[in-house]
Amino acid sequence: LGYLGKVENIEFGALWYWLRHAANRATSTADYHVPMAYMKGTFGPLYVEAEWNYMFGKDVEYFDPYTGTDIDRAGMSAYVKAQFNMGPAYVGGQFGWLQGDDPDTTDKNEAGYPGNVDYDPCLILWNSDYADSISGYTPGAGMGTYGRTDGNIANAWIAQVFGGFSPMEKLELFASATWAKADEKPLNYVDDDYGYEFDVTATYKIYDNLEYMVGFGYFVAGDYYKGTNASADVENNYLVINKLTLNF
Repeated sequence: LGYLGKVENIEFGALWYWLRHAANRATSTADYHVPMAYMKGTFGPLYVEAEWNYMFGKDVEYFDPYTGTDIDRAGMSAYVKAQFNMGPAYVGGQFGWLQGDDPDTTDKNEAGYPGNVDYDPCLILWNSDYADSISGYTPGAGMGTYGRTDGNIANAWIAQVFGGFSPMEKLELFASATWAKADEKPLNYVDDDYGYEFDVTATYKIYDNLEYMVGFGYFVAGDYYKGTNASADVENNYLVINKLTLNF
């Protein structure tokens, strides 16, 4: 169930959908409701977009009450981005929050909606292309544990400032600085600090639907990646990338 609308320079929409997970339907099912809302607006040189999601229902509901404990689901996420355009240049910032599961409530799952794989705020941190190319990580796995995440942002507070400049018609230069921490520290984890990331990219539009990008990202990994092992050695991570993207 959804609705889309537009008033002058503001676009907005709402969506409500139902998910049922029945892989274990012999003993239990899971049912979720997910209302969502978003807006995009241009106010002179200022562009603003925002989104809100709420996921609630049953994570696990047993047919036989003696089999186990039912788990309720109720988690929220929100995002806002603002960008101020100044001719060939722009500056802006974005802020995101995805609620994490509280490890102290075993009969509830407070995690926000997990379907965020298309949100790539950085070159390394929660980047879907990076996750597809590089294997995952194991927090606290011992010496040499690198700061990595998968491509689906979850359990996070994230804040970013960015800026861009087009010195010529088809070329865009971009830079950003990002900070992130976990919303809920997993049970017995050393810390909730994901760390900081600094990215720079240059993108050249070859055709309207074909562009080439080169970039460099440096991730200062936080102690979250020690997991439950306080003596683990966490190393910073960096990335050099070139990418050709065809849209069709």
